[in-house]
Amino acid sequence: MHNKQGVAILDVQVDNGQKLAERLSESSSCKVIFVKCDVANEKDADEAFKLVIEQFKQLDVVINNAGIMVDNPATWRKACDVNWQGLVDFTMKGIKHMRKDEGGAGGTIINVSSVAGLCRLPFLPIYCGSKAAVLHFSQSIAHGSFYAKTGVRVLTVCFGPTLTPLLDEPEKRVWDAGTANELKTAASFHQK
Repeated sequence: MHNKQGVAILDVQVDNGQKLAERLSESSSCKVIFVKCDVANEKDADEAFKLVIEQFKQLDVVINNAGIMVDNPATWRKACDVNWQGLVDFTMKGIKHMRKDEGGAGGTIINVSSVAGLCRLPFLPIYCGSKAAVLHFSQSIAHGSFYAKTGVRVLTVCFGPTLTPLLDEPEKRVWDAGTANELKTAASFHQK
């Protein structure tokens, strides 16, 4: 049974997250909370998930949209932890909580991949690989009789380039500095 209807926003960007929660609270009748959480950190993820369940008792929808686009040799592992492992963690937590065959109420999990998961971009192979992993993971779970058995839908969305800070400073995002111009060209093409 629903105790409270609301929205929980989880992010590492505290100021932006709190401001968004405040704006949504002002324009909606539902409760909106912000929880600081690094989805790549298992302890953060466990604590954040527990806090959200305590606040709302039941989850109906989980949207996994955290992502970073940095193939830089110094930070590529963090990108994989956020884009791939954090998403898997929250998908599994959501399924465990929602599944009807284990006492849950069912629900929907929306995993955000990217058109980069559908194609090969030589300047962002790590990002493409992590987003392809999201797509295949999500489709594999959603395959067959999973929904009939659990009452949990797993959907995948593959958005194209969006004008966000992900496209800033392309020379710091690519795995090989020689490919930065390719990312600049691709980004400028999609921003028109």
